[in-house]
This record gives sequence, structure tokens and C-alpha cells, in this order.
Amino acid sequence: MIAARALLVTLAFPAASFAGEFDLAAGPCQTVDVEQRQELQPVEFLERSSIFNSLPNTGPVEPAALLFEANVATHLYFYNALTNLERQCFRGEGWLWTAAFTMQVRLRMVADNSLPVRPASLMPRLDGQLFRVTGSGRKQWPFGRSAFDLLELRASLGHHSNGQQYCEFAAGVPDDVPGAPCPAIDPVNPPLDQLNYRAGDFSTNHVIGGAHFARIFVDGNYMEMARGTLGALYEGNPLDFGPGGLDASQFPLYGAHRLLVTAGASFHPWRFSGARANPWTGIFRLNATCEAMFGGVATSIPYDRETVELSYVFDGLGGIGFVARYIHGQDYMNVLFVGPPLSVVQVGLVWDPSPRMKYGFMWNAR
Repeated sequence: MIAARALLVTLAFPAASFAGEFDLAAGPCQTVDVEQRQELQPVEFLERSSIFNSLPNTGPVEPAALLFEANVATHLYFYNALTNLERQCFRGEGWLWTAAFTMQVRLRMVADNSLPVRPASLMPRLDGQLFRVTGSGRKQWPFGRSAFDLLELRASLGHHSNGQQYCEFAAGVPDDVPGAPCPAIDPVNPPLDQLNYRAGDFSTNHVIGGAHFARIFVDGNYMEMARGTLGALYEGNPLDFGPGGLDASQFPLYGAHRLLVTAGASFHPWRFSGARANPWTGIFRLNATCEAMFGGVATSIPYDRETVELSYVFDGLGGIGFVARYIHGQDYMNVLFVGPPLSVVQVGLVWDPSPRMKYGFMWNAR
């Protein structure tokens, strides 16, 4: 249970914030003030943290109850020009860029002996993003309100592993002993009943490239009140790509080429109505993704994953809210991609890294 308490502290840390006026030094490039603004780093199109449970409530592979599952995503910026969107003097011209180190960890704690966390997904990544603002100030479709369009281009280099060192289909057999390789398997019909989900090794390095587009509507105080988004990301997992790259035994199973398409919408009903925000008002977000994997040959492994997610994030609670999602398809938890497909509803808490962005540059479009 010590691990569980430590996890909750880790999850709560990104949600820490300061409520109050945001005040830069006096001058021509001053941020427009806003009541009770949350001082959180602007984040666009990157993962959110969440902790949740699943229905039906089963752990990995065998029917052991799942105590909780968590996805912790912390974005540490080397540079973040998105803060320019908060400033009156920004004219919406040129490209903005960000550079960040993302540490994402996924884990499941099951109600087994000693309440273990089965092999977690450790997913460090370097992210570079370019942003372009267009159409600022126009009354745009579909709401006929002041809006602007935000285009993002992304390039990332990442790693995904579970820190284990035994064969994927042979429990207790190390996978790195010279002259004693893991037992050969048929990649078309892998022995799923022998899957070593407790300690089977998984490791890959990948590159990501893609783009997102968002139309963002603001109210009279330049706070976001609605948006619609579209995006697509390609993830490539080359064979033996650096230390910890996808090896020859997993390459034909994994689906090394992955295409993710996403669409989403958000709506803040109180800002549309003109009501004053308080800690309990918030924003609804609906997102849907479809991921297709190419290059895998196993007939028993699903090479797709669909997700639909609805969340409500409170204005005054540091990015905390509720989330419910449905996932169907290939399991996203490291070596369990070989295991049974997911078909679950997940319900829990979510931490939005940038819940109440104020776009002060829209002051120029009045």
C-alpha cells in the first residue's frame, strides 16, 4: 500500500496551482487579468493524467480484481512559447514552438498476494511542437462567436518498456543470457496461454510525427468556452532502433507502424450563458480516437484500438475532474499487447494540465 500512497502523491503534484491575479511586470506586453485564474503551464494536444477503475473489474490475464489503474503524464518544458497566447502584445504572427520532456507511466495494481503492481509501462519521451495561429478575432462557424484556429505540428522521440528481463512466452527464463535464447514461437499463432504477463520483457523505441488542428472560441473575457479538434499521429517502431529497441521476436507481433486519428470537442456552458465562473463550474470534453497497427502478422492479436472519452474538469480545482471512457481493442499495457483484447469502461479522476487557458492576444481583435 506504500506504493499506492506514493502514486496518489505523484498524481496530485501536477494539479498544484495558485489562484489569483496573473500580473506580469507593467508594460506594453501585459497579460490581461482574469478572476481567479489558474496558474498552470499552457499544454496543448498532450496526454492528461488519470486514475480510474474498470468495468468489468478484472486484472491482467487472470480474473483477479483490479484495485486501480493509473496513467501519470508529466510534461516538463525546456521552452514553451504558448505563453505568448496570454499576452496582449502578441499579434498571432509567426510560429510558436515548445520543447518538453514527457514522463508517462501506466500501471495496474491488482488484488493479488501483497497487492502487486504488475509490470508498468515506462514511457519517457522528447516532444517538439510548432504552433501557428490563424483567423483570430473573426466570428466563426459553428457558433458565430469570436474564435481563432490553432495548428500544431509535432515530432517526438520516445521509449516504451516495462523493465522486465524474462522471455515473453517462458516464465523464469531470462531473455539476455548469451547462447540461451528465448524459445522460438510461431509469430502467426503465438502461444497466448504461455504469455509471461508477470515478468515478460517488452521494449521499443519509437518516433512520432503528426499534426492537430483546433478551432477555439473565447468569451468576452478571452477565456476558452468551446473548441473542436482534429488530429493524426504516426508512430514508427523500427527494428533494433537503438538500445532497448523492438527486437526480432516481437517485431512481427507488435504492429510496428501505428496510425492514430483523433477528434474532439469541448464546451463550457456557463461561459456561453455569461454566468460568472466559480470552483464548481467547468468544461465538458468529448474525445474519440481510432488507432490502427500495421505490420503485425499474428491472427489472434487485434491490430486496432478505439477509445471514446467524456470528462468534466472543474474551473477552480487545479485541473481536477471526472472521466469516463470506453476502450476496445489491443491492450496498451506493454507486453499485454499479445494478450486478450480490451473491452472495458473506465471511470475515475482526471487531471487536466491546462484547464483554463486565457487567450489575452485576442484583445487585439476587439
